[in-house]
Amino acid sequence: MNQVEKYTLYFVYLFIAKFSLTYIYTLGASVAAIRTTKALRLDFLQSLLRQDMTFFDSKEGGSPSVKVTTSANHVNNGISDKLLLLIQAVSTMIAAFIIAVAVQWKLALICVCILPTIVVVMGISASLEMVQEGKIMKIYSEAGLLAEEVFSSIATVHAFWLQPLMFKKYDSLLAETERLGMKKSPNYGVMFSTSFFCVYSGYGLAFWQGLRMYASGEIAQPGTIVTLVFASCQSDTHS
Repeated sequence: MNQVEKYTLYFVYLFIAKFSLTYIYTLGASVAAIRTTKALRLDFLQSLLRQDMTFFDSKEGGSPSVKVTTSANHVNNGISDKLLLLIQAVSTMIAAFIIAVAVQWKLALICVCILPTIVVVMGISASLEMVQEGKIMKIYSEAGLLAEEVFSSIATVHAFWLQPLMFKKYDSLLAETERLGMKKSPNYGVMFSTSFFCVYSGYGLAFWQGLRMYASGEIAQPGTIVTLVFASCQSDTHS
């Protein structure tokens, strides 16, 4: 019971430390993201106001308001959320791999063999996601530009009763974004199914090989297998 109380307190101390550090780095990253996004919006507006009149008459660039809003939101999410998740995942993966190698290096290297498959699949899926997201952002920009033109000339639109036509054009653009968004589903299906299949296969491989090594005497205690399974699979999951 003394040992149980001792390690229970360790978990409590780890929870307090994790809670405090998570709050600090989340707050710091959120403030940094807000300041960066504010500076980005100001620079974008200054650059926009310095353009020639022909730039505003052209429809190729899309809607500036939609571009700055969408891009700034992506930058904000990338700094405040995605960057923190990336740092946390990389640090967890490295720490788990070090623990697994320190506990039983041979079994750790056997379990890490599934890592290249996860990395390749995630890399291909992320590349496809970037291409699809770029197409969707372009159509959203066109839809925003159409809405701005309609609102800026609402009297003319109402005088000639063009609301149904403008609504139909706007709805067709949104339907196109929906169609492109639906194409993400197979990509997500392949990405997550392959990732979880590799992780659970790693669990099975670790237990199977670990029990063989325990039966042959290479592993002294069964708890070593459990420790290594959790450590190695944490490394594969956060990859």
